[in-house]
Amino acid sequence: MDRKRGSARRPGTVTEVKGRDLCQARVTLPNGRRPAKYFKTKKEGWAWVNKTLADAQRGVFTLEHNGKTADVLEHWLEDVAPKTLKPNSLYGYRLCIQYVLPHIGRIKLNALKRHHIEAAFRGLEEGNEDRLPLSRSTLNLTFRVLKQALEYAVDDELIPRNPMHKMKAPRVGGPKEITLSTQDCKNIVAEAQGTRWYAFFWLMATTGMRVSECLGLTWDRVNLETGEIRIEQQTGRIYGEPGVRLSELKTEASKRTVVVPRLVCRILQWHRDVQRLDQRKAGDAWVGQNTVFCTPEGKLYFRSVAMDQFRSIRTRLGLPTEATLHTFRHTVATMLQDSGLSLRTAQAQMGHATERTTHRIYSHTNDEAMQRVARTMESIFGDVETGPLTASEGV
Repeated sequence: MDRKRGSARRPGTVTEVKGRDLCQARVTLPNGRRPAKYFKTKKEGWAWVNKTLADAQRGVFTLEHNGKTADVLEHWLEDVAPKTLKPNSLYGYRLCIQYVLPHIGRIKLNALKRHHIEAAFRGLEEGNEDRLPLSRSTLNLTFRVLKQALEYAVDDELIPRNPMHKMKAPRVGGPKEITLSTQDCKNIVAEAQGTRWYAFFWLMATTGMRVSECLGLTWDRVNLETGEIRIEQQTGRIYGEPGVRLSELKTEASKRTVVVPRLVCRILQWHRDVQRLDQRKAGDAWVGQNTVFCTPEGKLYFRSVAMDQFRSIRTRLGLPTEATLHTFRHTVATMLQDSGLSLRTAQAQMGHATERTTHRIYSHTNDEAMQRVARTMESIFGDVETGPLTASEGV
């Protein structure tokens, strides 16, 4: 019988399939999806339609999925995650999923429960004869990646709820960060004098820049007259590909402008003069990308080269082995706070990444505050004897 004009359209249908002793039941869900299923009788079909609509209204409807957990996780990695992740982050996510696949990959997704996941993480924490135990930080990252992948399965209506919903991520514990004394920093820059790394260590000691930010700095972002340095890119590697390259910063919040003391501007000018001599010597072999720090041929530095330079100086000065290039960041923040500058000014200088921190910091930090940072560093390092660079050889 034809539907009467003006009557409400039913959200489901059950129709006989021509040439087959079956009925097709189809339902229209609130999100626009129209799943279908076959039954022997119309009664069974309508029962499924009504149950499906009721489940959808209660938010527990899922499409029938009999695949294994591994299938969904691999689909998420290959087709979903790459849309929002950068190559290096995606590489790390793949490693995390590889850790858990041996433990839960063969379990059907709709049968995956909390106790399966808890057992998997116990195994990863304890390790076995084939794999060493994972560190707490790796366990924490693996937990968050797996939870995100399963949340996708919920959004895609493959499972009604995330079995990790009420689980807590493994706590990350690590060594306490150390800081260098003001005298330690002065000794480091003095030890680097006469080398092509002199300006690099001055920037690390007075700005708190990340190593990759420093190595990715280009001359067009440096104003030697005002001391302003725009931090907008970094160096990095893409796993699986050779070499190092310039890339964007991970977050918008990391993009910032810092102001360096006048003495650092003088050192950077000397550094630039030496680099121009390098370029003249290299001639056609010069491959520079206008970066402040590069090899005598203009090539980008690997992060490990800068770390080797620091370790060499650290050994000669007898500094703690726990000190790394990243220690400069903690040291600079401590210097600024000890000098009476506000915590917000110190955090803006560091370029913290979270939106909450960015909103709290950047909306209250002005140019005058950044100038105070430069004056503070000038007062701290003003007594260090400086001089032009005398060497352009070496790494």
